Amino acid sequence: MTKEVVSLKDQLDSAQARIAQGDEIASKAAKLAAENADLKSKLDEVSTQHLVAKEKLQLMESMVSER
Repeated sequence: MTKEVVSLKDQLDSAQARIAQGDEIASKAAKLAAENADLKSKLDEVSTQHLVAKEKLQLMESMVSER
């Protein structure tokens, strides 16, 4: 009976360790997902700024060529 109890305790400890690892992985995944969303937002902002700058440049070039 004692060996069975020790075995069950070891199995329980192992299961709890796997749960803790899973929680840690889930936490890291959530952090990475938030960082990814932030980076995508910044990329959209920079892309928009690039497009605006490109349009301004084209407008300036057309104004210079009209002179």
